[in-house]
Amino acid sequence: MSQVTVRPIDARVYTNEFRVYGTVHFRPNTGTAWLLNAEDRPHLPMTQVTIYRAGTEHPPQAGDMVYQSHFAAIPKSSIVWIQGGAVDEAKDGLGLQPRELYLVYPTYVLAGFVAMRPEIRLSDFVGLATAKKSFVTLHDARVLGHGPAGAALAELPAAQSHPFVTVDLRKVAAVFDVRGGDPARAYGFEG
Repeated sequence: MSQVTVRPIDARVYTNEFRVYGTVHFRPNTGTAWLLNAEDRPHLPMTQVTIYRAGTEHPPQAGDMVYQSHFAAIPKSSIVWIQGGAVDEAKDGLGLQPRELYLVYPTYVLAGFVAMRPEIRLSDFVGLATAKKSFVTLHDARVLGHGPAGAALAELPAAQSHPFVTVDLRKVAAVFDVRGGDPARAYGFEG
């Protein structure tokens, strides 16, 4: 019986109930979105896990810790987004280009770039993703903090920045497309 070599990589999983810090083990040539979109396993296995109360703050407050374990299986259906893990590289030659998006959640916003074909309408991209493979990679990601009520999204302060995060488009309250000029300035956010 042959053994598959895996890469242990730290990750933070955000659900509506918890923040889960731990290690995810990746097979060669796989990334976080690929792993989460795989239909054969309904859970994300993690090792060396610490679970904190819900929120986006990093690092979490010491009083936010609720559990620790050597192993946890996180239901994929509860995952909103993941920071860390392994990036899913876009395939060359498919005409993919970065498109800036704002992903709006009830109490915060994720901003960054998704690789997609320029002629694709955002509604078609989101519809296809939510129907088939809802986890996508958001590059140059920023977690936007609260600003004054009615502040434009482009003016919200970045509370965190990450090379990439993996998001479940099914869990997003709204997706704003940012193309041409700076339409983000027109979007107000009630924090």
